[in-house]
Amino acid sequence: MKEKEIQKIMKEQAERIKQLIDELGLTQKKFGEAIGMSPQNIGAYISGRRKLSEGLAARISVTYGVSSDWLLTGEGDKFAVSSDGELKTSAYKKLSDEIESHFTEAQSQIDQGMKKLKELKSLFEQ
Repeated sequence: MKEKEIQKIMKEQAERIKQLIDELGLTQKKFGEAIGMSPQNIGAYISGRRKLSEGLAARISVTYGVSSDWLLTGEGDKFAVSSDGELKTSAYKKLSDEIESHFTEAQSQIDQGMKKLKELKSLFEQ
């Protein structure tokens, strides 16, 4: 992808993020807090200095009910929530799978740590 095309995509994504923040009646700070980002980072996206990743689009989608496809490409419905409150996008599934993967990895590390603690405890009890 050429640099000009990337710049165009970033500018269009910036406009969609600005539009979303305005429609939600939020400040950049409040918008960013809800998705775990600083106002400076949000500012970088709004100014078109950063390109949205699929992961960030998924976080925004889940948090605000907006379509990640719309955020990334401008295609499809803006809001990803149907009238019955169900997400119409795969963003929730992607994010859910990512969270589950992190949870499984963390649980494995905890289990390993507990095993080591038991080994140390048995050494001290001898």
